[in-house]
Amino acid sequence: MKLVLNAWLISMMQGIAESAQLAKTLGFTPDQLWSALEGGPLAAPYVKVKLDAIASEQFTPQMQLAHALKDARLALSLAEPHTMPGLENIAELWQQAADAGYAGEDLSAVYQWLSPSSKA
Repeated sequence: MKLVLNAWLISMMQGIAESAQLAKTLGFTPDQLWSALEGGPLAAPYVKVKLDAIASEQFTPQMQLAHALKDARLALSLAEPHTMPGLENIAELWQQAADAGYAGEDLSAVYQWLSPSSKA
């Protein structure tokens, strides 16, 4: 069950990172994004913790990106013959982030890797 939950967490983190990047592009802060979520059905405590990490740009590992990537790959291999295209795409992206030096950071650091300035 832990692997199932980690696959869900990995998918959620990618969504948080992408949504926070979109919010930034549109002129909103992570705190404003949380304010829009707070009190509603999407306001999971995990989302708040990760948005706080993004806002402070402090990616102290709770779960290293490298460990999350390992779990994503394990989930993909154990899911066969079923496909998990979303998780497959995330694993490919997170491998690029790991290769770019984010492997030892918290998985929320994928937000920083998604930033156009990280690829300049």
